[in-house]
Amino acid sequence: MNGHPELLSVAALLERAYGLALVLLDEAPAEGDTGSPVAHELVDVLDELRVTVLRLVV
Repeated sequence: MNGHPELLSVAALLERAYGLALVLLDEAPAEGDTGSPVAHELVDVLDELRVTVLRLVV
């Protein structure tokens, strides 16, 4: 990531947000509940964003 110090900060924040979204997914209140549809969508969006950021630095 040489020459892209802003992207390093963005990548770190993105990883933190992705980890928090995964925690939300894992906190299903009832047995058999797969989690909130919003949490699933958030993980999907953050995953797409991670791929986009990686493409910018490679």
